[in-house]
Amino acid sequence: MDSGEAVVSFFDDFEDQVTFVDAAGNYTYANEATTRVIGFDPEELVGQDLLAYVHPEDTRHVEKMLCDGPRRNHADATLIEYRHRRPDGTWEWVETRVAGAPTAGDEFVLVSRRMDDSTSISCETEILEDLRTLASVTEEVLYLVSGDWEETYFVNDSVEEIFGVTQDAIYEHPLEVIAAVRPEDVVAVTDNMERNSKGETTTTEVRVNPQNGYQTWIESKTIPVMDNGEVVMNAGFVRNITERKEREMHLVVMDNLLRHTLRNKLNVVLGLAETLKGEHSDNNSPAVIKSVSNELLEAADKHRQVIKLLIDPPAETPTRVDTIVEQAIEYAHDQYPNGEISLTQTGESTTKLSSVAFPVVKELLENGLKHSKSEAPSISLSVSEFGDTIEFQIVDEAPPFPTNEKAILEGLHDIESDPLRHSTGSGLWLVYWCLSFADGTVSLERQDNGNRVTVRFPSVEVETTLGSAGL
Repeated sequence: MDSGEAVVSFFDDFEDQVTFVDAAGNYTYANEATTRVIGFDPEELVGQDLLAYVHPEDTRHVEKMLCDGPRRNHADATLIEYRHRRPDGTWEWVETRVAGAPTAGDEFVLVSRRMDDSTSISCETEILEDLRTLASVTEEVLYLVSGDWEETYFVNDSVEEIFGVTQDAIYEHPLEVIAAVRPEDVVAVTDNMERNSKGETTTTEVRVNPQNGYQTWIESKTIPVMDNGEVVMNAGFVRNITERKEREMHLVVMDNLLRHTLRNKLNVVLGLAETLKGEHSDNNSPAVIKSVSNELLEAADKHRQVIKLLIDPPAETPTRVDTIVEQAIEYAHDQYPNGEISLTQTGESTTKLSSVAFPVVKELLENGLKHSKSEAPSISLSVSEFGDTIEFQIVDEAPPFPTNEKAILEGLHDIESDPLRHSTGSGLWLVYWCLSFADGTVSLERQDNGNRVTVRFPSVEVETTLGSAGL
């Protein structure tokens, strides 16, 4: 594959439309995404005048961009919105980032998407000939390295946010990025690099960034650039797919819980029901059936909460700390009337947190009371304020968290390699995802007679929205 073919192959995997327009306003290139965005096959546009496809009311706006567009620096970019004609004569509103044309004869680079596109949009970028231009309009990592991976020709500053490694470190040595890969995934990365050296294009999904505990999932595609049968360069891009992986993990968790936890409990119910039909039924069977059925209903309710949280994330509703605490304690008392909850609170009770802090505190209080061996379990809840952070500390009398339960809370549970070792319920998964949505953190500590669980949430203002960071 020569350099020209590599560029075309690279662009064809982009989700956004990438086109080149020369100084005269004519299309000189269009990638495969053009068909999805505006309906035209790429070859239908090449050689055509861009303005001939722009809505008359928007022509002046686009024409001005072509005349006065970003000329000061090749890395500058302009964002414009206009209507582009479709093959059937209707109009498609597009949002376009424009870069390039510092001198006559140069090309503009247009990266476009439909304004009503509901998919996760990320600006795609050019590589090789105009890599620095398109790098100015993307959040993804773009790189161009030598065929032997010994020299970095280009990498943009997104590498630090995604990998936790500085640009300077990658420029000094491309293989420095391997140190940012989750140890268990390193072999997959090095194997693909060997395949690249043989001229193979590779795509891989791995976890990176030791600074956040390798919680960032990436998709990386590398295309070797050949010259006379030899790999002279490796061009590639990396996109953050953490949100997608979270959704996939959610589906696996729900599948495991439904197939194992709920089915096992239903088998108990059905077995005891069958016993009651016999002549020598166990007198205690009805009580056991009632208990197991209640557990089943409780689990189903939490499953629904998790599904609702992940499929339809809640809008931000700032809630006072004292309201969260009061409601969480009230709920725990209703569920476990024999339990005792002591409260210690410092700081401003009127400080507001994300509303998803409530199910976190509620679930942790309930978990501590539920698993205590005492007939009259006690638990302590302390609430403290440290600057813009609110800390909830729950100390219980329960046995240690099982290893897999602890891993769930700390975001370390490996669903892919160990799908059957699952939590007995979805309460802790609910805690995990609520913390994720609210940019919260959790830490666990075993004490002499129980567990100390500490969760922290950033305080929020009325206008803020939920984040998507991991634990």
